[in-house]
Amino acid sequence: MSKIKVLVIDDSALTRSVLGSIINMDNKIEVVGTAIDPIIAIKKIQSLKPDVITLDLFMPRMDGLTFLKKIMRTRPLPVIVISGNTPKASLNAIKALEHGALEIIEKPDISTPEKLKEVSEKICEAIKMAYESKEKQEIVNTFINTVEVKRQYIKLNNSPSSAFYVIGSSTGGPDLLKKILLKIESNHSGIVIAQHMPAMFTKSFASRLNRECSMEVVEAQQNERIEKGKAIILPGDYHGIIEQDHHGYYITLSQAEKVNRHRPSVDVLFNSAAKVAGNKVTGIILTGMGDDGAKGLLNLYEKGAKTIAQDEQSSVVFGMPKRAIALGGAMYVLTPNQIIDWINKKN
Repeated sequence: MSKIKVLVIDDSALTRSVLGSIINMDNKIEVVGTAIDPIIAIKKIQSLKPDVITLDLFMPRMDGLTFLKKIMRTRPLPVIVISGNTPKASLNAIKALEHGALEIIEKPDISTPEKLKEVSEKICEAIKMAYESKEKQEIVNTFINTVEVKRQYIKLNNSPSSAFYVIGSSTGGPDLLKKILLKIESNHSGIVIAQHMPAMFTKSFASRLNRECSMEVVEAQQNERIEKGKAIILPGDYHGIIEQDHHGYYITLSQAEKVNRHRPSVDVLFNSAAKVAGNKVTGIILTGMGDDGAKGLLNLYEKGAKTIAQDEQSSVVFGMPKRAIALGGAMYVLTPNQIIDWINKKN
């Protein structure tokens, strides 16, 4: 089997070197070329025909965001954004996701072997998943605009409404979450979202959604109340744990050990919802690589909650939903439009 060909685009010689070493250590992928700016990258894409691109957003001659838009119009390729963790970088990274990038990963931290090992695993895993998902992009973009009514979907619409919703997602999640939240009514039951995303980026993600959506969208603060008309994004590098008092439900934030290599972890969110809310909550697991959230969705199901997994055809990466379905935690497997329609009817 031939290796996945990767083009690394970054103006920093050190970053290009580090990324090259990380990628070439995996026997399934290889760096076939590097570029110090998008102008050179365009020529190398034509000659090297890479399968996946890693992209910095701040470069000379043409910024990464402009380059991304150009590539997606002329020759779409799976793109992994490798970005610095600054407010400006995080805002541009969120814009990059809206323009077709599949994943955001922080630039490698080489200060300790542990940190380098962790980010190395993320980069290699993201590249492989990006390669596997590249043929699905046209299907996913089309499918969000279609409606397919299934028998179990009709049954689901006859069930009672939920006190609040918990949603978990990873690769491909930000764009889908935006599409979903844009169509949710402003006075809907509260929604809590665990999206795998590095620290700093989640704040920009929430702020951008808040400007465009009818619901209020916020990044969770400590003891954030779950309220009608509010969607809450868990902050990067923090678990979100749902608690209950005599006023209702709220979220405590924790930097406890990572679960399934993630913080926030979907399993942590789902398990806490199952513990305090049981059959009063709905759990939804969306596109993403890995298996985070699968056990948590099963826990919700066993406590009487309504549980939904995104279908394979519309998932950019059918990892998390597939594992949840296999474990038996998903009562229903639905398309994005079915999920939107059902959530609005359960207002």
